[in-house]
Amino acid sequence: MKLPHLLFVRKLKTALAAAAATAALSACALAATAFNLTITREGYEILRDITYGDTP
Repeated sequence: MKLPHLLFVRKLKTALAAAAATAALSACALAATAFNLTITREGYEILRDITYGDTP
């Protein structure tokens, strides 16, 4: 009777690991995008507008 339970736990652990890996990759991609935007003048101005609102 323990086999179905162990299979469910294994699937749950796999799903949680996949979700954690996806979240980590998303955060990494977002950080890379933000960094790439900040190293250009236009990107810096875009991020400043997003952060502080449209400033003249």
